[in-house]
Amino acid sequence: MSTCSFCGCPVKSDAQYCAKCGARLTHNADDVDSQIRLFVEQGQKIQAVKLYKNHAGVSLKQAKDAVDAIERGESTSVPERGDIDVEADVCRLLNRGEKLHAVKLYREKTGTSLLEAKRAVEALAARHGIADQAAGAASLFITLGIVAMLLVALIIGFIMFNQ
Repeated sequence: MSTCSFCGCPVKSDAQYCAKCGARLTHNADDVDSQIRLFVEQGQKIQAVKLYKNHAGVSLKQAKDAVDAIERGESTSVPERGDIDVEADVCRLLNRGEKLHAVKLYREKTGTSLLEAKRAVEALAARHGIADQAAGAASLFITLGIVAMLLVALIIGFIMFNQ
């Protein structure tokens, strides 16, 4: 059984997403190539195109054209997605407190949905021990708001008491 490269959770060999963090899983190129060919043989062209697109990191049209070529027996293998060091870039952004930019970068580089990217970035942050600085800022604002309200109530009480 393989593991998710983002959160380390065990995943089934045929899973496309991690059940724990939602990250898109990558598989051995031979397995992907075989799976695409199997989809084509079974007449499941849409699934073949989706898998090709996600694995190779190409546009939908490029994936469809490639699957058509596989269907005609013209293509031999599925290319690997380019070697992208997304993790280091995402961690750099997270360390600067730029979680939104990290999610956006992850989406652009991997082609995942917003929810998948958010979960994967959060899993990376947890794995690398990077605290969510936005949560700290939010709690600070809440605390300041409460203190301000108490101060106003204290002033109003003082004015009313001295009349």
